[in-house]
Amino acid sequence: MIKLLILILFLFPKISIGFTVGDDGKISNPLEDSTSNLTSNKNRDVFLLKNAGLSNQDTTLNIPNGSELGSKNIRNRYSIYKNIMKKLDYNILSVITDDTRFGETALIFRLGEDCIGIKGDCERLEGAYTRAEFSPINYYGKFKDNVWTSYSIRMVSEPDEWSPEFVAIQQWHTRNEFTPPMFMFGVRKEIGLVMRSEASMGLQIFNDNNTACLGDRYSGRSYCPVRALELLALEWNDFKKGEWIDVVQNINFDDNPEKGYFKIWINGNLIIDHKGPTNWSKLKGFNTNEDLVWDYKYGLYTKSKRHEMAVAYDELSLARSCEKLKIENLGYNCNELKKQTAPKSFAVIDIISDYSNNKRVTVANNSQVYIDKSKYQSIASNENFEEGDYKLMWHWIIYDDDGKLEENRYLGSDQATIKNGILTFTELNKSVEMEHDIQSKNREKINFKSEDGLILISANLDLASKGKTIPMAIIGSTSKDKDGNYYAEGIWADNENIAIVFKLKN
Repeated sequence: MIKLLILILFLFPKISIGFTVGDDGKISNPLEDSTSNLTSNKNRDVFLLKNAGLSNQDTTLNIPNGSELGSKNIRNRYSIYKNIMKKLDYNILSVITDDTRFGETALIFRLGEDCIGIKGDCERLEGAYTRAEFSPINYYGKFKDNVWTSYSIRMVSEPDEWSPEFVAIQQWHTRNEFTPPMFMFGVRKEIGLVMRSEASMGLQIFNDNNTACLGDRYSGRSYCPVRALELLALEWNDFKKGEWIDVVQNINFDDNPEKGYFKIWINGNLIIDHKGPTNWSKLKGFNTNEDLVWDYKYGLYTKSKRHEMAVAYDELSLARSCEKLKIENLGYNCNELKKQTAPKSFAVIDIISDYSNNKRVTVANNSQVYIDKSKYQSIASNENFEEGDYKLMWHWIIYDDDGKLEENRYLGSDQATIKNGILTFTELNKSVEMEHDIQSKNREKINFKSEDGLILISANLDLASKGKTIPMAIIGSTSKDKDGNYYAEGIWADNENIAIVFKLKN
């Protein structure tokens, strides 16, 4: 064999370029172990290669057993994508060697205007689901498990081209493909990076095909998530800059609400610390140990197919402890991350649904209003908000049809402390009169923030409405009034506003 190979190389010396002969006599191609030639301006798609063709020494992907095209051996997915790639004029996945977060390489996942995916993805009833995703090779979780992941991402495509639909860049699914994902981390245009949880209130299960949610076409069952919860991790304006964003996540998978939690650090700061169920309870007809364990995926996928989007990934790690991640490459320390506390999470979506009668009906909507600060620059102050112990005085403001003040009705007050930007209620007014006007369970859930000279409060409040709440924003300046108080006001409905006076206690 060796003699024959030497004769071939002697007669055709040009074919020796790029190939080597190992001690076992096998020919190898260094392109499988090197990325020096895989730059963004070369037309070589690496989507079908293990670890995108990166070497084992490369830190761009740090996942046990490596990663590859998600479920590539199921229903001819490898062949389907291979045929799709022949028709594209762009790379689904590219390796770049410039503008990386760390080291010499990074990856770019890209979707175009056409649907990319298997036939079922592109023919869904609610619209195409185009995707380009990788998943770990034979590396799954446990039903009750603690897992860490970290990565750096940046927007590569034009922000204006971004899909208005939710765009996932990461999923925590189960090994059963017909249940909805427990978690998705992704992008909501004009809002930002959000963590979406669908496991916190379990599933409604139907033994027939419920068209309002995904179903198992083999068993006929449909699995519908009761609650959709999306917590804001990073604002849109910070993501669309195209700068590298460092993400660290810790999920404790458990269906026990006292034990389950997930935490997210953005650029080294703990932003989300949410407690509650993080896995489906054992379901009828499922084997918990096999079907309901987590199955991690990452890449780029969305329902919309009419948008061109690209996201760069670097330093992606997956492990069962923070110390086994490679966050030291990003300049972080596990001990320092674990010491942090987070402000109250901001829920851009918090909807409880019922799927009976073959349709989805909203039972409760506790979503909060995302506030675009650019719209309030005219009242922004150069002064900082003074922290301390406060009396929060609630007012019902009524205007006439011409916008003139008709009534300013004082409702009552609560006690709170504001420290390190976090508002904590120390005493809630639960009198009959106050509960009639604005219930304490809604008042205590307000999301307070003070930045860029503004008081920004997102809330979901009732106003003498027998408990019916409305998502609203309450805005104010960080300049004190003549009495030394802060004042913020927002529209509840029509000519009715809710105002809060922040009176600093001596």
